[in-house]
Amino acid sequence: DPGYEGNAEELGRLYLRTGQAHRALELSRSLSASQPLRAHLLAVRASLMKGDPDGAEQAIRLALKADPKSHLAYRFRGDLNVLRRRPELALKDYEQALLLNQEDWETHYALGRLLYQRGDRARATRAISTAVGLNKGFPPATFDLARLYVQAGESEKAVGVLRDLAVVGARVESLRLQAELRGAGRSSSPKEDRQAQRGVEADKLARLELARMVARALDRFKLSGLHVAL
Repeated sequence: DPGYEGNAEELGRLYLRTGQAHRALELSRSLSASQPLRAHLLAVRASLMKGDPDGAEQAIRLALKADPKSHLAYRFRGDLNVLRRRPELALKDYEQALLLNQEDWETHYALGRLLYQRGDRARATRAISTAVGLNKGFPPATFDLARLYVQAGESEKAVGVLRDLAVVGARVESLRLQAELRGAGRSSSPKEDRQAQRGVEADKLARLELARMVARALDRFKLSGLHVAL
């Protein structure tokens, strides 16, 4: 029910994760009076998913009106400026977002990617390294950092971050299995069962692809003459 507010954040993430941008927008409208900041930030992401940058820009303005110190609003505006090929404005937005929240790994990562596109590899490496340090379980950032290390001639560092990713992946799998065991006796509705099954299937595919990516990356280092002991 789009009007359900008790678990709105989780519901919004579910809609976005499953590509239901229209449902996310409905939810954002239902929340606009009681939870304006959350509603507008959700609308930004849903609008971008729909390919509506003008709608996203309007939602960002409303989010900053609701909370001028929202680091997420600045990060989203940076993303929008990247999309609209305004790198200077995007850079300022990401820097402002980090002034408001240094712990937001996604902003560090977005900043690093932008800096790399602008040819500043040293700062890009620092930014993406910070992102990986804050969240070791996000494979794209780890692979980008490994590539940067290889480009800088620091293959051993590249292997190190890839090894960390493999270890984190195993830990996440262990936690997931523990959660499954804890929830084994809980009853659920058919709808929840279908959603859970889709999530499990998507998770299996993602983990399989991650394992293949790590293996391919490490194999490349082995073939280049660098011994890797996992």
